Amino acid sequence: MTDDELLTTLAVQIAALADGVEAVMENQRLLVARLDEQATSLAAIGVAVGMTYLATGSETPLPVDVLEDRAFARFLENYPIDGPPIVGKPKMDEHMAQLDKVDPARLASGFRELARQADLSAIERIRNRQIERAARQRHGDLEALERGRDR
Repeated sequence: MTDDELLTTLAVQIAALADGVEAVMENQRLLVARLDEQATSLAAIGVAVGMTYLATGSETPLPVDVLEDRAFARFLENYPIDGPPIVGKPKMDEHMAQLDKVDPARLASGFRELARQADLSAIERIRNRQIERAARQRHGDLEALERGRDR
């Protein structure tokens, strides 16, 4: 085999290898697009599961595997504080009835303490922010009430 034949054979093999690499890369791009589509679908399912759970007002907690699922976590990350009560209306009404027994001048410090607690679940944090929002709507500036108490 001459040098020219060897170079030609090598060039053909390199071209075939390049075509193979290009085919693998195209397959990877298609796979990424499909995975992105599935991730979007899973996020929508997470929202649907979360909203269905809230709408039922169920006393039964969600299974741990649902609570730990990334799609459900995404639902919680995007959950609006002014949305439906995360714990359901009956439970939220109970929390609000308990809150009515607390001196409004003490609420600001209580909410600050709740925000510092590291061991609360995402649902508990959202619930607390929703309760705080309702308390602020009901009583106004909680910090001003707190400062008035300290005088």
